[in-house]
Amino acid sequence: MKYTLFHGAKKNVGDYLIRNRAKKLLFEYTDLEEADLLELEMVRKDISEEELLRVQETDAVIIAGGPAYASGNFASIYPSLNDVLDEGVPVYPLGPGWKGTDEDSYEFTSESLELLERIHERIEFSGVRDLPTKRVLEKHGIANVKLVGCPAWYDLESLGKPFEKPSTIDSIAISTAVPRSRYYRKQFRYLLRRVSEEFPDADLYCSFHRGISYDDHTPFIRSLHLRRFKYEADKRGYTVINPAYEPEKLGQYRDIDLHIGYRVHGHISFLAIRHPSYLFQVDGRGTGVSESLSAPSDIATFDRGSYQGPVEEILDNINDDLNDGFDSFDHVANAIDKTHDEMERLIKTLP
Repeated sequence: MKYTLFHGAKKNVGDYLIRNRAKKLLFEYTDLEEADLLELEMVRKDISEEELLRVQETDAVIIAGGPAYASGNFASIYPSLNDVLDEGVPVYPLGPGWKGTDEDSYEFTSESLELLERIHERIEFSGVRDLPTKRVLEKHGIANVKLVGCPAWYDLESLGKPFEKPSTIDSIAISTAVPRSRYYRKQFRYLLRRVSEEFPDADLYCSFHRGISYDDHTPFIRSLHLRRFKYEADKRGYTVINPAYEPEKLGQYRDIDLHIGYRVHGHISFLAIRHPSYLFQVDGRGTGVSESLSAPSDIATFDRGSYQGPVEEILDNINDDLNDGFDSFDHVANAIDKTHDEMERLIKTLP
């Protein structure tokens, strides 16, 4: 067997986590050898003739999670899929999701819906990342979909294990907000201050999943805001982690008690290794993950008036969970193990 893996790993460490864990799942549940996996970074890219010829030599194209259904214009996010299907190669979505804030008003473009129908008429079923994505697809008449989660949910050595429940909080990692609005910039700086006040004896870390510096994947203005975040973190005694381009740096999370923050894949990284995590939900990626994993201590930050309120609510949730022994996270472990079974089942339908 030979497969092609379409992924979106450029800089954001979350995209690398999706790609890397998708590969591990494929190697675990099929007889695939590394030499028989063709990896192509294909988000918003047209496929070249040479690449298409190489894809034709494989048995299937696999889409490795990510927000492929972000805007309803799926066809523009993976513009090469019609070419792949024209050559007779089936396409298997392995846990992509949506990104909106109102699933009731979410619509696929006609071109995207036609492409989704072409994909799903050739396979037994596809996998979606979360329950809102499943409902959105079903609303549009795509019925053969299962909740399989994101590949990044699955740290294979942690499956079936209980959560590690700290009796004291000795270390905390905070993942940065996307500095797209003044609201989130102020809220994030407030979060840095309040966590340092609430846990003065803990080792504190600030993680920049999309990096800090300006380059081809980070606009200059955004890099200025990220550097301001780093300045604030340094000032308050945080150790900075910059895993952009370097997913192996996420290994540091295994030695940290819990996560608080905005990056969905920071949240997922901790939950996957059975460490508590608290997510500020900024759009449907966050709400979808929280709903699907039964994570009751996460909170929505969009459509909120006070930037301080969500921070105080998260801190209250952490202290409540600490007093309760983090028992609510047992539901999260069970949810991950259950969706993993569906992910394994999907992979075993590959040709």
